[in-house]
Amino acid sequence: MAARVFVLGGSVAVGAAATSPEKTWHAVLEQELRRLLERDDIHVFNVAQGAFVTVQERLAFELAVLPRQPDLALFLDGANDALLPASSGSRPGDPYQTGLRYAQIYGNPLWRFLAENSAVLSELARGSFARYIKQAESELATDEERFRGYARAVASAYAENVAAVMNHCHAHGIACVTALQPIRAVAATALGRPAPSGILPDRRQVDLFDALKAEIADAARSWPWLAEGFLDVSGAMNSEAGIAAFTDAVHLNDAGQVILATVLAGPIADRLKSAIAHRSDAPPAHCRWVPPRR
Repeated sequence: MAARVFVLGGSVAVGAAATSPEKTWHAVLEQELRRLLERDDIHVFNVAQGAFVTVQERLAFELAVLPRQPDLALFLDGANDALLPASSGSRPGDPYQTGLRYAQIYGNPLWRFLAENSAVLSELARGSFARYIKQAESELATDEERFRGYARAVASAYAENVAAVMNHCHAHGIACVTALQPIRAVAATALGRPAPSGILPDRRQVDLFDALKAEIADAARSWPWLAEGFLDVSGAMNSEAGIAAFTDAVHLNDAGQVILATVLAGPIADRLKSAIAHRSDAPPAHCRWVPPRR
């Protein structure tokens, strides 16, 4: 029976900056897993979606991946949970699209109509939103108390969703790994080189990632398997070649896709090998279809 790995996450997990599907990190990972495990029936399926945060990954896992009985589910995330609220004005933990939809449904309908039909008002609306975001980013960059509150909020939401998925996987005997993704700010800070992203200062982004890791470590005191399934690859690009592979604050070119796949291949191969050895070809009870009574 073929082995199946499902990838979830945001645009970095999609492999958005790769020049072709064959050069995405998950396509390279598939080839590496086949080589390491010496079998050509390993398939890596990408079900990630651009801009997803962990609450959306959690839903995608429950609704789309779990019923397909994966041998391993790999989540690659962190940046959207940490940075999207600051750059989009959404509440930490919420999908940023939710705030936009709420505004469309519950906002002022006259203002929305005018903004959609008047170039002048549309430009005014965009300018107002941009100023709001700029002010929020400035406050997060300079106000220590506000930044600490923001960091606690994003880390708490991230850890809650990661823990929920990992606990579900543990309860049902499913191999799951959450990998904390690389970002340019982490690499730039490690190399002592400024790389402003236009979102938050590098040091703030590193602090946010540290907060994510600290929250996961705290949750793992209650659930040890959470630490076993958490893989920190945020430093995978901490080299000259690595930092040169970023196309922007988070996305990776073809060379970066290879670096990321190579870093993940060994740990994922070990977990996948163990999962295959312990699996049953019979679907778990919670995944079986039961015909309705007549």
